[in-house]
Amino acid sequence: MARGEASSEERFIDAESAFRHDVYLAWVEAIPAAEKAQRPLPDDWTLGPDFLASLASVDGVARSKVAEVVVHVLTGLADSMPGRDMHRLRMGPGGDDPWVERHPGEYCWRVALQQHTPSARRLHFWRRGTQVQLSRVALHDEMRP
Repeated sequence: MARGEASSEERFIDAESAFRHDVYLAWVEAIPAAEKAQRPLPDDWTLGPDFLASLASVDGVARSKVAEVVVHVLTGLADSMPGRDMHRLRMGPGGDDPWVERHPGEYCWRVALQQHTPSARRLHFWRRGTQVQLSRVALHDEMRP
């Protein structure tokens, strides 16, 4: 690879720093300058223990797409974007199944990374108030947080 063509994983000493850099770049691209003050990128979000492994093992969705959707989640845009189909994860496939809750008031959410594709990928994350922990990238039918 020529200088300037290295991936973010090659430019950082650890995978978490590389992914955080990818998210920052996605925020720079996704949020117009005039809206950056109203939609800041929080710095208190965390990565769950399975997130980076799930990101490395996922096929069919670009890392840049995952970073873009993380920006949508962290800035609150995903809450109202129809294409993201954000909702709480349920314990089963039924609409009456209870939501997955780790601690009182801390629910697992899922948001679409893809739509209208076989085994469409989803991003699972924990949220309590404004606190977000990325859990993992999963297939549409996977119900594990």
